[in-house]
Amino acid sequence: MKKKLLLIITISLFLVSCGKDNVTGTGAINPVGTGLNTTVSGYGIQTLNQNQAQTLNVVLNESQCINGGQRLQITIPIQGNSSAGQIFVGATPEGDVAVIHNDNGQPTLTAYLCQRPDMGAQGQLAQQIVTNTSQYCNVDEITAATMYIPSTYGYQPYELRFRPIHFDNSSLCQ
Repeated sequence: MKKKLLLIITISLFLVSCGKDNVTGTGAINPVGTGLNTTVSGYGIQTLNQNQAQTLNVVLNESQCINGGQRLQITIPIQGNSSAGQIFVGATPEGDVAVIHNDNGQPTLTAYLCQRPDMGAQGQLAQQIVTNTSQYCNVDEITAATMYIPSTYGYQPYELRFRPIHFDNSSLCQ
């Protein structure tokens, strides 16, 4: 009986957490700056404390866009549990960086995306976002999150897969 109840609760949580069409949220993309060593104050997250802003700066500067160019920002409200003062950071192998933070009571994913040739102006998170308290790093990590960005030419959408920053040998990790 307990196993059935636990299974029903778990399935219910997955159904509610992803939202319509298995999507957690969508948002518009905005340009945020160019070059190396850009500070978070230029990236517009007002709810990070000084240590969190410094941590995000380190990840942004270590995760360089493989194609160079400007980073674009997308902010998507998500359903989930992100306490005030807590952040989770992840990156893609291509240099995109995401941070989950609490924006005045609303869990939010803010991503800094490497510009691509025909990248559309909307982003969409798919499936469940997985986070963890890192055993390797001085910051909690996004273990898995997938974002889709449509092509302006109607091709297959870009699929960005965020993973833990320790995979990229971040200086924040052992």
